Amino acid sequence: MSRKLLAGLLLFALVVVGVGCAQPPDSQEESGGQEPEQVVLGPQDAFDVAIGSLQRLYPDRAPASGTAWTAEEVPVTGPGGEPLVGASKMRIYSDDWEGMVHWAVVAPQYLEYVIVLRSPTLGWHWQGSVSGVGGEVSEEVPMVEMDETASTTVARDFVTQSPTFVFDGIPETLELVETTRGECPYCWVFTIGFDSAHAGYGDRTDQMLAQVITPHTAVVTVEAGVVTSAILDEAWDMLQQRML
Repeated sequence: MSRKLLAGLLLFALVVVGVGCAQPPDSQEESGGQEPEQVVLGPQDAFDVAIGSLQRLYPDRAPASGTAWTAEEVPVTGPGGEPLVGASKMRIYSDDWEGMVHWAVVAPQYLEYVIVLRSPTLGWHWQGSVSGVGGEVSEEVPMVEMDETASTTVARDFVTQSPTFVFDGIPETLELVETTRGECPYCWVFTIGFDSAHAGYGDRTDQMLAQVITPHTAVVTVEAGVVTSAILDEAWDMLQQRML
């Protein structure tokens, strides 16, 4: 083999090896070996995402673009007034709208903002949630006008989901006794009766109870789709779950 041919083969081999080694850097090398940083929404960011979604879904009902909002933190307390660790709440409001944003202090991948939006003056009500990472909006209660029919459903659901009813309420005895119009717009007061299989109030698990049918009367006030007061037998606060 001639020296010229040998030199040509060596040069070709070096070119091939050089091309094979020149691989493009991967995304981790470009970012210094670190994963892309997650964007975690704050409560006001999540609220803005929800409003934007509502403006697309309900252009004739949702808050208008350019609405001036004010935000304030709201203390979260237990039945005895003690602060609840790990729970947070924010009120975001304008002239015609009020939004309540609830969330738990958890890892970003589990963070979810629960949002209740209502208008006491216009009568609209919406409830949903926004994921803290990704900003995915989930609708739980569509944007509906809080007329008497919708408010009745809110009151009934509140009673049937209350601990006293869940523990031993008798579903077939649930009855709407009376409905009266409240003093404010979109406000109603509902009197709802039902029977329990035992006496007492709240969750009575592991308590010694006499098996006796006990009638109950709940007076539930609903304002623009939100239960603001609920008293059972003029003795038990159903919101705070304690005796009056």
